[in-house]
Amino acid sequence: SAATFTEAKFLNPAMTAQFNSIKAGKTLNFTGARFAGPFDFVAAEAVGPVQFASVVFGGEASFNAMAVERHAVFGPLGTNPPTRFHKSADFIASRIGGQLDLAAARFDGEALFRGANFQRGLILSWRPGGTGPVQAAEFRAKVDFRNVQAAEGVQMAGVTFHDQVAFDSTKWDVPMAFEEVRFRKGASLTRAAFSQGADFSTARYEGTLDLTDSNFPHTVRC
Repeated sequence: SAATFTEAKFLNPAMTAQFNSIKAGKTLNFTGARFAGPFDFVAAEAVGPVQFASVVFGGEASFNAMAVERHAVFGPLGTNPPTRFHKSADFIASRIGGQLDLAAARFDGEALFRGANFQRGLILSWRPGGTGPVQAAEFRAKVDFRNVQAAEGVQMAGVTFHDQVAFDSTKWDVPMAFEEVRFRKGASLTRAAFSQGADFSTARYEGTLDLTDSNFPHTVRC
């Protein structure tokens, strides 16, 4: 059934909060929780959505190989603060049947998404009320999106990558718009597949944009 840990506080930085291989038939809700030490969600399975809005991860956060049939939400709720990852965040090989919502999240350590599959899309930014100012995720260390697959919708307007980011061999089954995305140390998109086209025209680069061997069967704007 459902399990709720809203506003729970795990205060010992030397101890891991272990939820690895947990199985939930309905919702898992961690909204507003605080984890001073590492967080282990490896191979967790959930039928209903999982909610991590406004959570603070003080140690390494591992969601490696988690499987969620519906949405995984790390984005803000209302006026609550964004989710914060103070160290590395590992989403390698995760499978999300809905959307992975990381709108406005803050990543101080490496963010690893290699081989993940987001069947209904990836959300890294949002506009409150649909018309408000963009609130976008910020990545302060290296980011690995290699071999990621995403369908239905990807939102990343205004996202900032302060360090190197890799999108090599990604497969995007939706039109990709890098609206006002900031690449402060460049980006690698080698061998990527943009089946519905891509728009880089308003993105900003302070390093190299590498599109070697990428496939653009439809319009691309730079």
